[in-house]
Amino acid sequence: ALKLSSLGANVVITGRDDQRIQSVVKKCESLSKQKALGVRADLMVDRDVKNLVEKTIEVFGKIDILVNNAGIGPTATFEQSAYLESYDKVMNTNVRSIQVLTQLVVPYLESTKGNIINISSVLGLIPSARAISYCMAKSALDMFTKCLALELGPRGVRVNSVNPAVIRTPFFETMTGSKDLLSATEKQCQDNYPLRRIGEPEDVSEAVAYLCSPVASFITGAILPVDGGSLRAPISRTSIMNFDGNVALITGSSSGIGEAIALKLSSLGANVVITGRDDQRIRSVVKKCESLTKQKAIGVRADLIVDRDVKNLVEKTVEEFGKIDILVNNAGIGDIVQFGSPGYLKTYDKVMNTNVRSIQVLTQLVVPYLETTKGNIINISSTSGLKPSTIGISYNMAKSALDMFTKCLALELGPKGIRVNSVNPAGIRTPIFETVTGDKDSLTRFEMHCKTDYPLQRIGEPEDVAEAVAYLCSPVASFIT
Repeated sequence: ALKLSSLGANVVITGRDDQRIQSVVKKCESLSKQKALGVRADLMVDRDVKNLVEKTIEVFGKIDILVNNAGIGPTATFEQSAYLESYDKVMNTNVRSIQVLTQLVVPYLESTKGNIINISSVLGLIPSARAISYCMAKSALDMFTKCLALELGPRGVRVNSVNPAVIRTPFFETMTGSKDLLSATEKQCQDNYPLRRIGEPEDVSEAVAYLCSPVASFITGAILPVDGGSLRAPISRTSIMNFDGNVALITGSSSGIGEAIALKLSSLGANVVITGRDDQRIRSVVKKCESLTKQKAIGVRADLIVDRDVKNLVEKTVEEFGKIDILVNNAGIGDIVQFGSPGYLKTYDKVMNTNVRSIQVLTQLVVPYLETTKGNIINISSTSGLKPSTIGISYNMAKSALDMFTKCLALELGPKGIRVNSVNPAGIRTPIFETVTGDKDSLTRFEMHCKTDYPLQRIGEPEDVAEAVAYLCSPVASFIT
């Protein structure tokens, strides 16, 4: 509520404690000229839910964002006699009440082309023997997010989940009656989380603000874990996305998605290194970047499957800037060769060397510099790494391998203060369609496919990917790896 209020939203504060509600209302109104409204409601009581929506419409006349955050934890394990009572309460609070409220709000969100953010949990993604009903409820909520995204996307409503790990809240003491549990849990996070700290409520609110903002306009049905940690000092929450003085090395940045990422980071104050195999295109992007900012852009020609070119790319970057803060592994090639085709193995070698091996070589060289700057690695993968296809098998395999590389490297580098994340685009409007297929009309046909088959009924733009990259390598995503 405080985050959205500080960004200019009118907010409705709800809960079961009038005193706490009024306290948050006052905090919000101190941050913004916009209004904050408090409405007491027990979300287990359907008439309270209906009254909550009616009061909101009565005061504001519309709803743009619904954040389903209220929830409770389990009070009994599976073998305890009180389990079924606990199960009913958890499922009704964490799942059913959300159905009731969301049904009432959706008609208003259709009018405003609004957003739904469900606050889930990493326990919706991984099992826990001590919190079975809670895990089930959060898993159900994640599937609700995905299904509702399919249903509401064509109506212009986006639906996403944020799945926090352990967050510093009064939840621990409330659940256990123990004041010491939070300290013990904090120590566990420091010992076991790759980013070596407990999460803060602000880590979650930054993710929510991103997902319901226009810059995330091509993201729906996403499950975003906010589950990492950091060795760095606490980050000022007033800094949204500012990369002043940072150095970003972006591969495949002479066109398409890479160019959009370079332009975005440059516009936010980063020095950028543009690389590709076409000198003319490289110079063109360098000029565009330098027209956006006082920071510097340099171009370095490199074929990433040639190891000496990769080494030269890193050396030129460090020679010019003295450091590297961000590595975006974007360069890659596609294929539409089927497994039984005579040229399959040749294509396989080329795709795996370009889309996987070259990233290993470059990343190994860059990591020592990222350790110094507590930097970020963003791998541009693909939804093809998440779902199978009979056309382009080697591409699917390469992107799947890249996703696992992201996860493994996040575990290894988190304790060193380096975050590692992947962005997995679906269909994006780039020259790759004609390049891969040799068919000038392939992009037009794919656009029609997106309009009919994608919930948001449009093809993605390079800028959609660039916005996601900017978010993930910014301080506001400091608990995501």
